[in-house]
Amino acid sequence: MEKFMKILEDFIRHMEWTDKTILVDEQHNELVIQGRFTIAGQYFSFFLVGDEPNEQFTLHIVYPFLVRAGKFVDACMLFNLINDENKYSSRITVRDNGLISATTVLDVDSISMKPEILENMCSMGEMFVENYIDDVSDIALTSTTYEALRVTYPPCPPFTTEQQQNDSEVWGSRE
Repeated sequence: MEKFMKILEDFIRHMEWTDKTILVDEQHNELVIQGRFTIAGQYFSFFLVGDEPNEQFTLHIVYPFLVRAGKFVDACMLFNLINDENKYSSRITVRDNGLISATTVLDVDSISMKPEILENMCSMGEMFVENYIDDVSDIALTSTTYEALRVTYPPCPPFTTEQQQNDSEVWGSRE
């Protein structure tokens, strides 16, 4: 954990965070920085996790509200759509207890780490949350349905003939 400890210490200095410390989770062999981001006027908790054995950093941004009971299907459908639009960026999920989080993973295998790379990762996570905050809060907290929000997104591209052929070989024909 020594290598990642140095990376996170350099990152804290780079960000000029005087109130952040690195927590050592020996049980999971991880290093964690936790704090808050202000996004769209709301406080979001974040956890930046360094996992040296797997050579990756993971940023978890936790929303300050939960998905209401009865809205889980709508939330899951919307989050699937958002995730499909962002194949190489952050992902949004909801847990069984309604907790919503956006997760960004950075694989650092074979790259030279600089604090700016983690800063960029945090900025990407913040922008992801900011881009979808209105729809996420609508689906989680109001009576707005997935179908009502779906029309505001572009249609999903159809699979190519090659993708359909590969799918049929794996799963078999629907006929």
